[in-house]
Amino acid sequence: MTRHRLSISDPMFFEGPDGPNKVLADGVGLVKGSPQWQVALESYLLSVLHPFVVEGEEVRQLIVTPRHVGETLDNVMHRDSWVNVARVKPSFTLQAGDVCDGSEFVGWAIAGIHRERA
Repeated sequence: MTRHRLSISDPMFFEGPDGPNKVLADGVGLVKGSPQWQVALESYLLSVLHPFVVEGEEVRQLIVTPRHVGETLDNVMHRDSWVNVARVKPSFTLQAGDVCDGSEFVGWAIAGIHRERA
């Protein structure tokens, strides 16, 4: 399992249990979507180390996709990259390989994603 640090740039001044503008999460794997549902074909699922609350909902999982054209999920998983971040609704728990139709998550943030070094 790969540990990641998300450096939240928007919303500005995010304060979570991991510190200012920071979320620690473990990579779970890829989830699938469909253009039929206007959801990315694949997204990277993360499990948050220290859950936090946004708009009254507990956040335990995040889904990230590349922020810029030309970026790949491989870059997102293995290099520093910019990502769009969605929070998985608390009534859902996703696993690698699950198919998402967009009802499971809400767009939330823009962040840099970085692999944490051991």
